[in-house]
Amino acid sequence: MSPTPPAQPGPAGPGVLLSDTRAAPRAARAIPPRRTVLATIVGATLLVAALVGVLAYWVSSRLAEREILDEGARLTDLLVSSELQPRITPALQALDPAAQRALDAAVAPTLRHDGALRLKVFDAGGRVLYSDEPRLIGQTFPFDAEERQALDGSSARAVLSSPHGLENEYERVPGRLVEVRQPVVADGHRFLVEVYFDYHRIGARAVEMWRVFIALLGGSLALMLLLVIPITWRLSRGLDDARAEREALLERAVESSQLERRRIAGTLHDGPVQELAAATLALSASAQRLDRDGHPGQAATVRESAASVRGAMRSLRTLLVDLYPATLGDQGLAASLADLVEPLRSHGADVELAVHPRVDSAVPLPDQRLVFRVASECLLNVVKHAEASRVVVRLDASGRGWTLTIADDGRGFSLEDTFRTPEPGHLGLHVLADLASDAGAALRVATRPGEGTVVTLTRENA
Repeated sequence: MSPTPPAQPGPAGPGVLLSDTRAAPRAARAIPPRRTVLATIVGATLLVAALVGVLAYWVSSRLAEREILDEGARLTDLLVSSELQPRITPALQALDPAAQRALDAAVAPTLRHDGALRLKVFDAGGRVLYSDEPRLIGQTFPFDAEERQALDGSSARAVLSSPHGLENEYERVPGRLVEVRQPVVADGHRFLVEVYFDYHRIGARAVEMWRVFIALLGGSLALMLLLVIPITWRLSRGLDDARAEREALLERAVESSQLERRRIAGTLHDGPVQELAAATLALSASAQRLDRDGHPGQAATVRESAASVRGAMRSLRTLLVDLYPATLGDQGLAASLADLVEPLRSHGADVELAVHPRVDSAVPLPDQRLVFRVASECLLNVVKHAEASRVVVRLDASGRGWTLTIADDGRGFSLEDTFRTPEPGHLGLHVLADLASDAGAALRVATRPGEGTVVTLTRENA
């Protein structure tokens, strides 16, 4: 039976979330290919053309309807003034067949050529004095409110109607009609003329107007496409060139930055670090000579100086790793984390390091840099401030993301006090929170004075 691993140091609980993953900047959208842009423009143009075509058909239908109503009123007014009014005589009022035949001959051209389907002449009481349908002559149909209003009016009124009632039982065309009513005054009496026109003529006129409009619209859109497509193609090429140039500039900037960091790191490594190492060796040799010469007090002082120089040299080496973490590219994240925990072991702390066996393939390189930066800052704080006897560093990775956990049993601190009144020069948590937010990772810190600290950095895959 395997021994139970020791519990993780630090306070339990989820901790305080210091970074917001929603604050991560969105990745720049790739510029679509030129063919996609052109297809989008053509598709949008066709969609607009379809919408405008539907709207044009509706508008043209309304305009054609209005035109037919006006045309029906005009034809009725012309018919009344030229043919009907002179022939509304006492003989017609007496339903004389000869007067009706004379009126038949007068209105026949209108019924044949102008699209009129029915014509009726009423007296003021609603009696039919004349109709092209002889079976209606002599019948009386009381006027409704609209017909009474038309009888009392002074001009023709054209409306769309659906024939109904007894007076329309002989209509030749079912469905909607254009109905025109016009008052007539003859021999001091008022009469009402009703003329019905075919509604289907409205649709034919609307289609004719719509076709003309669509022809004009299609020609305009085709001309616009001929002008827009070359311009869009040229602008898209310019965007592609600008994107390529921008990427090249960014690559050169990153490369220049890396070269400069490498140069500074190399200068520090070959200069101050080597000089400090030589000074450490010289001081250690001096301490040994003083011991042999019988000066133990002076030897102890020299050893303390050598220890201080070694501490400064370790700090410089840590700075070199922060400045240019070459191990990430050379020996991977696991080895880099192992290097980071060595100073803790040299200070006597019990360090547990657990890293996913395939971390270098499971964690992308940008995330590896973030893990290294956060781990470096946290472990440096442990060395400087925590006075911890046990430290656990764990990096877990899976297909859903990765989690870095750094826990210690050190002094801990008040997170609220640290953020409200930070000590001068101690802005590590603020910096780490900003780094995590920029990368879209969640940084949590659980700590209390005297109970240690647990730092958790989590990044979930999109």
